[in-house]
Order: sequence, then structure tokens, then C-alpha cells
Amino acid sequence: MRNTVQPLMIPSPDPQTFAGLMEIYETNYINLRRLCGKLQTLEQRIISEVETGLDLHLYIVERSKYTLTLKLTYQFCLQDSPHVEDYPDMLVRIYFDAKQAEVLNVSKKSSHNMHCQSRLFNKWHSNRFLYKWLNYCINQGHTFKTETLEEVI
Repeated sequence: MRNTVQPLMIPSPDPQTFAGLMEIYETNYINLRRLCGKLQTLEQRIISEVETGLDLHLYIVERSKYTLTLKLTYQFCLQDSPHVEDYPDMLVRIYFDAKQAEVLNVSKKSSHNMHCQSRLFNKWHSNRFLYKWLNYCINQGHTFKTETLEEVI
């Protein structure tokens, strides 16, 4: 009789837990790679235009050997005003060695009244928002890639 080994089933982390937050960081990194390609070679300012949606703006805020900090936003022009409004206005740090991406800051206009919640709760929700937004942008056809698939791999 042959003895078969069943694969180990690892349950998904519970929402709003530290393990869940780490999983979102990893998924956001993967989605940013899907959106941007080679993260280390991104231009300082890039705009992705799609036919059926808003232009997506990416600005590099800081570069180092192991991290990249960027701002991701849409820009809205207010009616009868030269003023441009950034929304949602997210500051994201990418960690190349850990292959993770973390929301550092969300503009006051973008954040939901979370001041009374725990720090883990706030981090989980802002990074979950980035996860959903990145998927939406990718599905809309946005891309900041300038290289071919072979160059990314």
C-alpha cells in the first residue's frame, strides 16, 4: 500500500491581523510590479493614460538602494479654478529586499474617519485600499512599464 502525503493547507490570515497586513504588503508589491515593471528604473514623474478612465499620476519622492518611496494619485481640476486636487493621494514605500509595499500616508481627504482606531487597524485599512485601487487601475489598463516582459524577468 502506497502512503501518500497530503499537502499542508495553510489558512489565509484573518483580516485586520498582523499576518493579514504582511500578506497585503506582499500583494501590493506584486501589483506595483504588474503596474510599473522594473521599479528601480522608474522615471521621476510618469502619467498613465487610459481611454475610459482618469489619468494616473506617479511621482518618485525618494530613492535608495533598498527602498523607493512614491506618490500615486489622480488629479482633478476644480470647476472654474486653476487649482488641481490630488485624490486619492497615497505615499507608498517599496522595500526591494523584502518584496513588500506599504502605505506610509494617505491624504486627509482620502482617509476615512479612523483616528479612534488602533494603528494596526489603520494600517490594514489603508493598505487594503491600495490593494483594491491597484487592482482597479490594472483592470482599467493603466501601466507605467517602459520595458518589455523579458527585461522585467
